[in-house]
Amino acid sequence: MQKKEMTISISNPLIRDAVYLAYKGKCFFTGRPVAREEMVIDHLIPISKNGKDCFENYVLTFKDLNIGKSNKIDEDRIGRMKFIVELVYAPRAKKIYEKLSRIKLLSKTNRKPTGLILLRRKDLFWADDQEIEILSDSPLVNEKNIYDILKTIDKFVEMARDNDSDFCFDVWLTSEEGKKLRSIWYHVGGQYIRLVKKTKYYETNSPDKWAYLYFNQEYLDFLAWKEKENESLEEIWELENKEELKEKLQEFYAKYPLPEKYRDDMTKIFEA
Repeated sequence: MQKKEMTISISNPLIRDAVYLAYKGKCFFTGRPVAREEMVIDHLIPISKNGKDCFENYVLTFKDLNIGKSNKIDEDRIGRMKFIVELVYAPRAKKIYEKLSRIKLLSKTNRKPTGLILLRRKDLFWADDQEIEILSDSPLVNEKNIYDILKTIDKFVEMARDNDSDFCFDVWLTSEEGKKLRSIWYHVGGQYIRLVKKTKYYETNSPDKWAYLYFNQEYLDFLAWKEKENESLEEIWELENKEELKEKLQEFYAKYPLPEKYRDDMTKIFEA
């Protein structure tokens, strides 16, 4: 049974990023490096020749090559190229696109909820804004107790993950502690994320006993993305071949711009 091709659009920024990264920033036809501002996604088989909008028909190239190729087609040559695209580049682009789609929260923007006060910043090394702002809308939370509250949330998140769930149970919570946990927000990549969605007590008439603690899925998705990127970077640094190390680091930095304070140090590594 023939596998159904994925219908997509080259106007989608995530699609463009996925194709660029799948081809490692190099023109499919010439192998030359392509700057992002000069990139063109070419239909290997032109739309006028019944070509489709799918990763199996997308290749990275330059504008001048795209114009020169136009809708001219050499059936035998295109057939060989299509085989390579379908075997190597399309699967890679699909995986990258799926990954970028999972972290789309980092490109969202939304309005700041009212009453939030900035309490702390955490370094987020590989995101465009390079940090997480930790905020709260509760007078019960301040700069002195926010660290302990975050440690508590981390502990409960691990409990939820151990059960492969978005909630944990058998949590002893006073009413005041529950309010503190529900008041914490992240501001990251333009998105405001509330960490704890709700608390639900076993006995509704006694809110100072055992409870369920539910997390926002956006928060759990963000944590998973953050850990995955940290793992990817650790794997890159373990490479022993210097040229391969440089290539993989440059690919990583193309996706996650390096904070300015570290650029001089990394330039030395690339030039070594």
